[in-house]
Amino acid sequence: MNDITRKFLLGLPKREWDKTSFYDMIIIFNSKYKHSSGYAIMNIAGFYYEQGKGKFELIVSACDSINWKLNGLPLYNDMLYPSGLMRFFTKDCKFKIGLALSSIEIELIKESK
Repeated sequence: MNDITRKFLLGLPKREWDKTSFYDMIIIFNSKYKHSSGYAIMNIAGFYYEQGKGKFELIVSACDSINWKLNGLPLYNDMLYPSGLMRFFTKDCKFKIGLALSSIEIELIKESK
């Protein structure tokens, strides 16, 4: 996985925009272009197994935000332009973060009103 390049990802076959698909892994990367919203346009590539063989495809090359569905808790992310830094944010929740080790656990906690 560490040898995957941006050029490789951009050369992948493109998924139909109106298709629903399931992936074992996704890679989100900066397109280096600015959306009319002022945020960076993100590319998302997906990896899945089909008949025991690993396959990649380019899912989208046009989004400026992602709305994650996590057990009913709202999580969103966008990418700052031009830095390409990813920003995660939520409404009505807090990020709970414990020990800062090589793997870190981040939990989304619903705020009580």
